[in-house]
Amino acid sequence: MKIADLNQYSREINVVVKVISKTDIRAVTTKMDETQHKVCEALVADDTGAIYLTLWDEAIDKIQEDMVITISNAYMNTLRAA
Repeated sequence: MKIADLNQYSREINVVVKVISKTDIRAVTTKMDETQHKVCEALVADDTGAIYLTLWDEAIDKIQEDMVITISNAYMNTLRAA
């Protein structure tokens, strides 16, 4: 699968991408159980486009800029700013 093939309804995504950059880490509290988490976004790209990948907690330290990673069994989630 390629990034250009993805849409807001994509499920079971399997794609190989390069990590271009990461945003600053921020703290969030989940609505479901009010637990604290660390979150950041990684800009990832392949030869067809780029998207933001949300990284949570320990995944933030595992994913570094310039790494080539395989994303398996992922899904798209489109959020709108309030």
